[in-house]
Amino acid sequence: MEFLQNFINSLHDILGNLGTVGIIAACALMFFESIVPFMPLSVFITVIFYTFGSFKGILICYIFTCLGCITSYELCRRIFKKFIENKIIPRLGEKKRDVLEKFMKKTGKLSTSSLTVLLAIPFTPCSPVNVAAGITDVDRKRFYTSIIVSKIFMVYFWGYIGTSLLESLNNPFIIIKVVIILVISWLLSKILGKVLKFD
Repeated sequence: MEFLQNFINSLHDILGNLGTVGIIAACALMFFESIVPFMPLSVFITVIFYTFGSFKGILICYIFTCLGCITSYELCRRIFKKFIENKIIPRLGEKKRDVLEKFMKKTGKLSTSSLTVLLAIPFTPCSPVNVAAGITDVDRKRFYTSIIVSKIFMVYFWGYIGTSLLESLNNPFIIIKVVIILVISWLLSKILGKVLKFD
């Protein structure tokens, strides 16, 4: 927890002291986080909310998360689809290949409302969904609508949780509320995974 707090404070100081360049850097962080799956989404959203306030923070995070997801989808759809299908998937082990093909098939069949709810749940790994949508039969209208609607909830959730955790350092009772919200959200994500057969 102390390491995470120090990391957040350091990133906050860097972004806050850069002025306009700090805002551009925050936009870039959110954009690339939506494309590169291992970057810490919740931490970046927390830092941006903490540095620029809730209003600017939600605008930066929402707009550039949406742009990043759409870019990831378009790159897979236009450029990497054949490469992934012909070069990556055949080289996977049988078990991994079956899991990936099953995931892609299910993603391709999701309705707009189901895809929107799936992406709105904070614990959904969005990068694999972006890639799967790009190389399956998810059309642009369905994907764009789902991203634009779902990301506002996801961004607000992590912004609220992150800033509340920082406040909990001074008020320990807040952490109880945050833990309850996280547990409920995690349970919802598991239930949704069962309903949509993504378990």
